[in-house]
Amino acid sequence: MEQLKLSSKQLKEIGFKPLKIKGDDLNKDRVIYKINCLNGYIYCNQGETLYRWYHKTILGELSNNVHLDIVNLQSLYIFLSYFKIDYKLIINK
Repeated sequence: MEQLKLSSKQLKEIGFKPLKIKGDDLNKDRVIYKINCLNGYIYCNQGETLYRWYHKTILGELSNNVHLDIVNLQSLYIFLSYFKIDYKLIINK
């Protein structure tokens, strides 16, 4: 299924914050939208076509990115609630 697409405005309304990622030889500069949780953060990379949603776990100096299969607002809200993240409800128009 296709991943949930939200605009920058909608992500900000929910509580995501923009984060600039500096590019390197293989990757361009990009902006992701993240929301912090207990052991890392959940983020949306709008520039991706196949996988957009991730959970980054940070333990000490180590980190791991896990792809999330978020296809609608309901699944996003369930996931945010599971990690006890404060967020605002929006209605996708």
